Amino acid sequence: MYKRMNLLLLMGYIAQFRLSSDRKSSIQHIKRMLDESGAVWQKFAQMLSSNEELIGKELAVALQSMLTKCPAHSHEYSRAIVRRDFGDKYDDYNMELIGSGTIAQVYKCGDYAIKIKHPGVNEDVMSAISTYNSVKGTIFFNSTLKSLCDVFFRGLMDQLSMHNEFRMARRFKKLIHENTRPSCNLFIIPTMLDHSDDCLVMTHEHSTPILLESRDAIDKYTLLKACISINRFAYIGLLHGLMHSDMHFGNFGFRLIDNEQISIVIYDFGCMCDIRKDIAMNRRISFTEAFVSYDVSRMIDTIFDGCDQSVIRDVKRHMVDIDVTDKNMCKENIKRILTYIAYNGIPIKQCIVEMLYSIGKYIPITNTVSELEKDVSLRAQFNYSMKHGPIKTLKKYFPYDDCRILSRLGD
Repeated sequence: MYKRMNLLLLMGYIAQFRLSSDRKSSIQHIKRMLDESGAVWQKFAQMLSSNEELIGKELAVALQSMLTKCPAHSHEYSRAIVRRDFGDKYDDYNMELIGSGTIAQVYKCGDYAIKIKHPGVNEDVMSAISTYNSVKGTIFFNSTLKSLCDVFFRGLMDQLSMHNEFRMARRFKKLIHENTRPSCNLFIIPTMLDHSDDCLVMTHEHSTPILLESRDAIDKYTLLKACISINRFAYIGLLHGLMHSDMHFGNFGFRLIDNEQISIVIYDFGCMCDIRKDIAMNRRISFTEAFVSYDVSRMIDTIFDGCDQSVIRDVKRHMVDIDVTDKNMCKENIKRILTYIAYNGIPIKQCIVEMLYSIGKYIPITNTVSELEKDVSLRAQFNYSMKHGPIKTLKKYFPYDDCRILSRLGD
């Protein structure tokens, strides 16, 4: 019924939801529609789920279920693709489905994990991009969304390429693991082994997922450490000019090493932000230092470097409590910066928008940290860990040491 879904129709249903008196039924209708409309719109729903200010918190929370529970294609199709691309190199008879996303699904096959694209997903993406290009200039299209949608559809194209994911995962693994012993790795990235147009083969790295439906069963202190760790991962990537642009709770999990230590397993490197060629090292360092200290004024100076001073003054006037170094105000202002760029058509490098969009994908994780830090039952553990335990250890991943090292290297 919904195979002809397009962006205007989807936004119409969301507008209808905002006006509906029976929101529960309206949410179920939207989710059913997205389940039947294909990978592109399921992926778009994922993007919307991290933008509560656009669609409302109630719908955003409901759409988060689409992060990990997308419709799966048949096992027979997967086996046929593996045989076609790799012959009998992998034991496809023992393939066990472990998850289905919007673009592909993943199987465990002995010590390997095999990621296989859904049939027809290439055609769906190309059709959606064509539709978007035909409607984005109309008066019916929400101009606030335009910059986000431009990044979203460009990212979709990247995710269709198994070669791109193979290459970017190897770059991240080198970045994270190059100078550490395996036993010291806070972050674990699967080793990429093989790929074709439709398949990606990597090592299978087990972890406990941090999903909405199982969140209550996870020790809160462990959840806090895991989310803080992922924020550090974002800072490291930003410093080095590489960001995982699809960091939601379905794309990482944790391993308990002992009562205090954990490791974080990170998946799905198909959607990446690579700003190494576009943003100089010193500018990345300046932005990252401002970001981790919640200094929004300095962030704006860095982002709009080279723009007229009147632009910088104007964007600062649109911020909330710009002189307050508070993480929640910082998150709100990052969204406002994106909105300002979209509404005013500021001639800024697209890579800046991509960087801000990528940072926005970490906001639900940052929100979880903020909520857990308020939990009185965790306070004693958290304070101890900040002084003596693993959260203090995480500070070696905090960017300032990296900043000093990188500034000596130059570009």
